[in-house]
Amino acid sequence: MKAFLLITGISGSGKSEYFKHLQSKYNFLYIDTDTQGFNYIDTRQGLNMEPTNVNFVKCFLEKYDSVAYEWEFAPIYLPIVIGLKNQGAKLFWFTCPAKAAFS
Repeated sequence: MKAFLLITGISGSGKSEYFKHLQSKYNFLYIDTDTQGFNYIDTRQGLNMEPTNVNFVKCFLEKYDSVAYEWEFAPIYLPIVIGLKNQGAKLFWFTCPAKAAFS
């Protein structure tokens, strides 16, 4: 079953560790926008896209079975997030107590 997950949340809440689990156990393509940037470029698969593209999710799922996209977006980007959801992305929010996040 193909899956495109958009995971976001508070820094230090465990998103990156969860992604490592998805990648190692389920072979998800892991896109970390903190290190890879907002746009995604994969010259091997011919992808050079940004999330504002109306076919963003579809294009990924044509090339990969499972994609996990980590993005700590600012509230001004909520319309883009809603657009990704409308394209079929499953949205997840990670949270934790502030003390735990920064310890």
